[in-house]
Amino acid sequence: MSPAEPPPVRPHLTLLHSFALVPSPCPGPGSVPTATAAPLDTFGTRQEERLLAYLALRPGVARSRAGIVATFWPDLETGKARKLLSLYLFKLNERLARSGVVDAIEDTRETLRLSPAIRTDAQAFAELVLAGTVAHSPIERTQHLLAAVELYGDGLLPAYDYPWVTEQRAQMEVLYRHAVTSLAALLDPSGKMQDLLDAMPPSAWKGLARLGGRGVAGSDAGSSDPPDGADGADGADGADDAEPLDAHALARFVRDAAEMLRGAHHRLAVERLSERIDELHAVLAQRPTVASFPVQLGIAADLWRFWYLARRVPEGRSYLERLLASGLDAPPDIRAAALHAAGTLANLEGDRAVGIPRLQTAAELWHLLGDDQALLRTIVNLALARHDAGEFEAARAIHDQAIRLARRLGEEGSLARALFNGALTELKLGDHRAARALLQEQLALPMAALDPRLRGVSHAHLATAALIEGDREAARAEAETALEALALAPDPSALAIAWCVMGRVDYLDGRLEAARSALDTSVEQARAAKDMGLTGMALGYLALVYERLGQPDMAARCTMNAMMLMRSAGADELVGRFVGGEVEAGATGATGATGATEARKV
Repeated sequence: MSPAEPPPVRPHLTLLHSFALVPSPCPGPGSVPTATAAPLDTFGTRQEERLLAYLALRPGVARSRAGIVATFWPDLETGKARKLLSLYLFKLNERLARSGVVDAIEDTRETLRLSPAIRTDAQAFAELVLAGTVAHSPIERTQHLLAAVELYGDGLLPAYDYPWVTEQRAQMEVLYRHAVTSLAALLDPSGKMQDLLDAMPPSAWKGLARLGGRGVAGSDAGSSDPPDGADGADGADGADDAEPLDAHALARFVRDAAEMLRGAHHRLAVERLSERIDELHAVLAQRPTVASFPVQLGIAADLWRFWYLARRVPEGRSYLERLLASGLDAPPDIRAAALHAAGTLANLEGDRAVGIPRLQTAAELWHLLGDDQALLRTIVNLALARHDAGEFEAARAIHDQAIRLARRLGEEGSLARALFNGALTELKLGDHRAARALLQEQLALPMAALDPRLRGVSHAHLATAALIEGDREAARAEAETALEALALAPDPSALAIAWCVMGRVDYLDGRLEAARSALDTSVEQARAAKDMGLTGMALGYLALVYERLGQPDMAARCTMNAMMLMRSAGADELVGRFVGGEVEAGATGATGATGATEARKV
């Protein structure tokens, strides 16, 4: 029979000085000192981390779900708040499991509690103070009290300013004062503190200074606790706690401007925000604290359209990512808005690995909060991100969800975007009839009658779909309608598509000079739009025209440039189609980049 293996070490939570999960025995009376181990995980003030702290303050005690909901989300409808609690409980259990800790949270339908098997250093501190008070031997009392003072550090969860923490912190402060005064009496009965300071390690001096600095003046201990305004980490934290006086006023200004950014006066909103860019930088660059974080995160989230329209996407994204990585927490609606903003900007930069999960999480939060308007805006962008990632079936499903929701809410603007984006996805999937149906529904919306650019872009894509289906007459009619609308509100990409369709129809009908003229114009517009794929496509069709006209040198030049541009744009399949002759039957689509550009203006 093999000798029994020692039981595995149960990790414990540290709540004093830092908030972490540590893979070593919890200190306490009679415990054997061990080397400090690296934490398995460290915690901040996110919702799931706050939930862990709330339960850890009273380990082994069942806390009612109703009480937790009332404490964390007092202004939220109970049903929605309970859903949020379930979401964050799931995230917490998942996170603890990654550190090898399972069954840490015992949950029933009505209560939650931290398993009694999970010890905390706050428990150990109270036990050490008690042992130091009742022990008979002065040596044992001194050892226990000294261990308690060393363990206390900066106190209970110093980064938490919530009422449910401050009450517990005050109770522990009473124990700490008792430990210090008892230790002082043991080490220096005369009442002087110098001998105590000489006997104690530097890690304990900071606490003594906080209790009044008795005997600290004139000793080296004073350097561990700099006064207000002095250099040092604690002084810096104190300075950061003072939120700029204009932060809340600036947040209101940004919120109002954000509404303008979605409407016809978006240029004016960009100008106004640009005039206050230094103030925005000052607030967003400030190191976040528990108090300032929700305001900073809200400003960063509301600004995402400004960063896009002002062509400052990397700048705006860096602020959002830094704030989201801070470990601090904000109300769920602000966090959802920030995740939507960060995900949208990430997708604009082509970072789908970050953008899609952020948008997905934002959508889940909006669903839990019951905010259908915000959910709609988020899933419109999530569908676009899936489309841009080449996940067309997933994009189609989300487009369908967005269209149904927009119809139910009567949100015409979002419905127009969802219909247009859905049509582009259908074109990619080869369902041209479905694409035409979506575009025709979009054009039937009242807002389309007032927006010539919207009509022009949509008719240009309708022309493409009709041509791919072999309906040349409809394709020409749609392209002509697109060009009429775009004459009032030009869009280079849409113009390039419309002229390309006109040139292809003329080519197929044998009107070669008209085809050459139309395709020349398409190339010019595609170059103006800086769309390499669309430019290459138009040049490819132009090469076919030159071949028919008996100009092989021009045809070869156009073909070479077309292949180079399409490969640079990642459109190798189009190169293959041109080489394979599929273009003769009008099989190649010409959606270009217009769809992505339009869809991103959400």
